[in-house]
Amino acid sequence: MSFKGRLIPLTLAVAITLAFMIQPAAADQSADLAKKLANPVASLISVPFEYDYDSDIGPTDSGDRWSITTKPVIPFSLNEDWNLITRTIVAYVEQDNFCPALGPKTG
Repeated sequence: MSFKGRLIPLTLAVAITLAFMIQPAAADQSADLAKKLANPVASLISVPFEYDYDSDIGPTDSGDRWSITTKPVIPFSLNEDWNLITRTIVAYVEQDNFCPALGPKTG
């Protein structure tokens, strides 16, 4: 199954999971969330996804490349004075016809 074929079920699974995790917020919760978003050391986990598509690449301009990157930011409180903030970047790339002699590549 190609990356495009796997992207739709992955996107659907993420959307369903987020729909069940998100609860309606009251006005005071919205204000608290706005403060946390403005504070870079707040204990707020974020998991952004980035999808990129490039066409007409390679020596013959017939290649395609799809990539999805996730960059989760997860803060840990070590004690009252110290926080540890992790940011791991994970990318998955699939390309077709970049170099016709090599065939499709993923990784």
